[in-house]
Amino acid sequence: MEPPRHIYVPLFDPKVDSDEMLLVNSTSLREICVDDVCILQPVDYRELTHATTVAYSRSLVGKKSAFIRAFQAEHFIQLENLPDTTWQRIVEGGHLSEELPRAKKRLLPLL
Repeated sequence: MEPPRHIYVPLFDPKVDSDEMLLVNSTSLREICVDDVCILQPVDYRELTHATTVAYSRSLVGKKSAFIRAFQAEHFIQLENLPDTTWQRIVEGGHLSEELPRAKKRLLPLL
């Protein structure tokens, strides 16, 4: 049996000169889930196998440079890029989410 996996999405504005970034992850959609602003289906991203929500309440703030080092050390596996429309929905959801604190929202790209 394959262990559960979560897809993490780094969110930052490449036009902003900052080493800070926001990292959100996806998780299976459950009835008790507080994060229901951005629900994705397999049609939104080929790596998804069922209804999934973006867990803004579990978001992390970190350094882009540390993320790059972790990626290079193979702590993360790169998946197929998100379609632009799906990425935009995730960013829009972050702006709308009541689960994402204002201090973290400032790291979101503007659309």
